[in-house]
Amino acid sequence: MIRSAGIVDRNGQRIRTADRSYYGWRQAHFSEVAMERSRIFHSDPEILGGTPVFTGTRVPVETLWVYLRKGKRIEDFRDDFPTVTREQADALLELAKRELTSA
Repeated sequence: MIRSAGIVDRNGQRIRTADRSYYGWRQAHFSEVAMERSRIFHSDPEILGGTPVFTGTRVPVETLWVYLRKGKRIEDFRDDFPTVTREQADALLELAKRELTSA
């Protein structure tokens, strides 16, 4: 008979039953975020040496940050890189906001 280890934390320690709902939620949340990220951007060693690019394009994500740091608008970025959708640009900003404020 094989005994299931149940839910364990990253150190391999069993998680108490009361904590399992949190860890189950957290696992689902990270899976959801990973799926969301893949719709916004991805990294592939065959595309620009693995530099993160907007999905479906060869436009590096860093390019949007450069535009914003220089005080340009998303519309300016989109005019220069029409293969990146407005939804992708907005979603990247929202994802960055969530990641930076969810500590």
